[in-house]
Amino acid sequence: MRKGTERLVDLVRKNASPEDAPHAQKYIKTNLELLGVRMPILDSIAKEFFDLHKKDGDLSEVHRTAGELWAVPIYDVKTLAISILRRFRRKLDVSTFDVVKAWWDDIDNWAHCDGMSVYVLGSILLKDDSVISEIMEWTKSDNFWRRRAALTSTMLGNRAGKGDPFWTLTMLNDVLDDDEYYVRKVYGWVLREMGKGYPDFVFEYMMFNKSKFNKTDVKEAVKHLPEDQAKTVMETDFSL
Repeated sequence: MRKGTERLVDLVRKNASPEDAPHAQKYIKTNLELLGVRMPILDSIAKEFFDLHKKDGDLSEVHRTAGELWAVPIYDVKTLAISILRRFRRKLDVSTFDVVKAWWDDIDNWAHCDGMSVYVLGSILLKDDSVISEIMEWTKSDNFWRRRAALTSTMLGNRAGKGDPFWTLTMLNDVLDDDEYYVRKVYGWVLREMGKGYPDFVFEYMMFNKSKFNKTDVKEAVKHLPEDQAKTVMETDFSL
């Protein structure tokens, strides 16, 4: 590890909060060492790095530093790696995907999965959708964090009306019978965010597939639909 990266790790360690760590551990449920560093502090460290490198002509330093941080088996340090990548979201491209796609083999918690998929993969997809075919294959992965990430990677584009809802709905169909809690947990969330940018797609999808979701997912899915559409979905009984 280079000295610059060591300095970042030291900053994280110096801001450890032993009193917060047990509560964070209970919430995050990670097997990694967790120091309890508060997110505003990690964001501040990431911003300092961003300010130093935002004018760089390429992403090589960003990728290298993030990779070195990710290799440290401490939850807070890995979170800093994600925070740094998020700071450079307007620059992220296919080269970033090549760097981070293996990271899901190390992920063991929903916070890292979602931070990476929603904001890092999502930013890449907004700039270059050539990686979507590989991401869509993740729905067939034995790694349930990859299955979850495939769905949530499209949220950033969908909520802004700049994505392709067919990607999401195709992947959702692939995992509708998934037995994994952490995959099923995002069904309603993913549809809710799609409702911000593509309400008609969500309405039509739910009218055909409402019976495949639990009541909580249905309520979540229609949250951003026009009132008449949401009411129609909620009142339609598919059990007959």
